[in-house]
Amino acid sequence: RSLSCSKIYIYTIIDRYKNLLTSIGLLVSKKIVHNNILFENIITNKYDILLTDFSKALDISRIDINEYIQNLIIEYNPIYIYYPIELHLLSYLITNKIDSISNNNINQIIDDVLENHYILIHFGTTIISKFKEDGIRFLSKYINKSFDNIVNDVLKYYTTWDKYSLSINYLILLIEIHKNISHSNKFIILFMRHLLENISFNP
Repeated sequence: RSLSCSKIYIYTIIDRYKNLLTSIGLLVSKKIVHNNILFENIITNKYDILLTDFSKALDISRIDINEYIQNLIIEYNPIYIYYPIELHLLSYLITNKIDSISNNNINQIIDDVLENHYILIHFGTTIISKFKEDGIRFLSKYINKSFDNIVNDVLKYYTTWDKYSLSINYLILLIEIHKNISHSNKFIILFMRHLLENISFNP
């Protein structure tokens, strides 16, 4: 509200989004997932934007990837909304020391994540129901599969993980902006819809 022109602010946000997508693209080309994209790990000034803190980064090119993933995935914590559903699945399996997954496990994971997903509640019950349906449909293919098979399949989606986290950050930002500008701003609404697609429970 204090800015002389909200368009400049929005333009800057979009420009930084493009820069961050370029950074993520570079990491993906090296088979690296930052795995911890939060506002506090993004440094920016008038000209540049940098991702920092690679302490949780994943090297997807590792030969011992299954063992490596088990050592790096954090304990199951559905409050952490920056993880896509497939990483919640892996952390659930690792934390509970189970080698496969059941329909009950899937419903538990989806319900846990949705219960703590304070972003989705801004978009209403229809969106939440769609996310639940998409998540159950996606995770069902892992029922009775071995842990190694699940890891190998989940890793196919690693190129989307940082984009997921970035989209969550931007949704937080845009929801706040939306409170302070005209609700008829079509660009903000369309951008939020795009970001919602990025955080689908079906990668």
